[in-house]
Amino acid sequence: MTSASVRKVTPDAPQSKSQEVSSHDYKKTSGYRFFVRYMPRFSMFDSLSRNEMNGPFRGFYNLFWICLACVVLSAFTQSFDNTGQILSLTLATLMSKDTHVLALSDTILVAQTFLCVPMVHGLRYFRITHRYIILTILLLWHITTMVNVIIWARFRDWPWVQSGFFVLHSIVQMMKIHSYVDVNSAMNEEHLKLLDTEKQLLDRVVEVDGTGVPSDKEKAWHRAAERTLQQLDQLYPEHTADSRLKDVYFKWADLRVQSGCSNERAHVLLPLLRNDIPRSRTPVPEDQRKMDVMVSDSASYPHPKLVMDLRDLHPFIWHPDDKVRSLAHDIAVIREALYAASVPGQGLSTMWPHNVTLANFLDFQLVPTLVYKLQYPRRNEIRPWYIADRCIALFGTFLVTYVITVNWIIPVVEDKSSSLLSIFLRLMTPMISCYCILFYLMFECVCQGFAEITRFADREFYQDWWNSTSMDEYARKWNRPVHHFLLQHVYFSMVVRYGMSKQTASTLTFLISSVFHELVMIIVTGKIRGYLFVLQMSQIPLMFMARLQFIRARPVLGNILFWAGMIIGLPILNILYIVF
Repeated sequence: MTSASVRKVTPDAPQSKSQEVSSHDYKKTSGYRFFVRYMPRFSMFDSLSRNEMNGPFRGFYNLFWICLACVVLSAFTQSFDNTGQILSLTLATLMSKDTHVLALSDTILVAQTFLCVPMVHGLRYFRITHRYIILTILLLWHITTMVNVIIWARFRDWPWVQSGFFVLHSIVQMMKIHSYVDVNSAMNEEHLKLLDTEKQLLDRVVEVDGTGVPSDKEKAWHRAAERTLQQLDQLYPEHTADSRLKDVYFKWADLRVQSGCSNERAHVLLPLLRNDIPRSRTPVPEDQRKMDVMVSDSASYPHPKLVMDLRDLHPFIWHPDDKVRSLAHDIAVIREALYAASVPGQGLSTMWPHNVTLANFLDFQLVPTLVYKLQYPRRNEIRPWYIADRCIALFGTFLVTYVITVNWIIPVVEDKSSSLLSIFLRLMTPMISCYCILFYLMFECVCQGFAEITRFADREFYQDWWNSTSMDEYARKWNRPVHHFLLQHVYFSMVVRYGMSKQTASTLTFLISSVFHELVMIIVTGKIRGYLFVLQMSQIPLMFMARLQFIRARPVLGNILFWAGMIIGLPILNILYIVF
């Protein structure tokens, strides 16, 4: 972005230029949409990652999977000796119950999300910008969806696998809808501001360059374009001497082209001028000197540092009249907000509202992220062999999870003769093992597969959460898509829009997350107990404790406490929801 930049305020963001947003005026226009940024990255366990391939622990990584294969073979042998079957199909039979109805229900769930596209068009058509109206519509939609999901899951009497998948997918769809409408409604506000500013500019052009007849707007506009070109002739004669360039300039400066969100201007005419019209590129020293002289002559002229990196300039930004220049600069800043954040090597994206299409929303549905952007970093190609590799990994990790569940979790849970302490101790290892393997299945198999299908280049779906020294660090690192959603659409929305303190917004964000986690458990178990909610909310004082200097100075101790909480918490939750 621009050199006169303001750093992104995401608390866990690395301090690099790739994480910056633009100047003060641009930041005021673009708002909170730039708190989450995407860039091409590998995941830590991706076999194509250079760090993973050449890392010092790659042998342990291979050994881990070899040991899991040995565990599976041992389980097959033990099951065959005891029952005459290599693998019990009891859980598979349970999981296959009513799958055709589940598939149809999930299809309807996904299909109804496409209604947000005509909803955004309606916001634009009726010029609805009131935040509380939009938020009320979204809340009613979310509540209706969740109530129907709960009623339908209970009516079909689905087992815990089907009901758990259905409710989790419904929450994902709700987050997708919320992000899409939230970002596009903010774009709608900027678009309406653009139209109002363009009207003010046209009125001013008629006033200073018109003939006195209000109806001669196009003549006044053309006269303003001529005066602007004369100004450029004086400042940059070496750039404007080419007659071909002048012809392109007048096409670019045409009133119809400079009105609204023009793809013709942005994608056809602007590239022809980008290397010739000054200030649409980083200036050479001589250009900088001339611009500095002009700034010193007119204090109201936009400073070159605020102009040079705006991607869709207005031609009248060089007009002799101070107010025309100021309005033209405002238009260029608003246009910048209506584009996606620049992605290196991908050029200028579609300008809002040309992105509000069913095809664009379908792409957002397939991209493994929960925060909507007009443009994401993309790979150059889809690799079929990589998709096949992820499918094989998906099958393998699911098989391991299934084997552990049917051999070392279900029999222990169903053993009524054992004490609670014995059940707890016997569940600790298999449950934390399943948790880690399901993590790999979700992020390295499912998310990586959809990322490859859509050519999505930012594969950092998680960070090194296993090194966490506190639960809040774990919450930031283990599920980056959900963390990004909560960060942008919940936490920063409370801070930026509603003026809450960071501490209050953080607590409310954690509260909302805990409510949805407990809601999943209610639907899966069919019990209203609140155990998970209480355990999650009890982490808040533990987070403050983890910030004590004694713990912070001993990261190994913090990590041990983190893993102890994970290993102890999972079997306790299992026992609480099943027994009590």
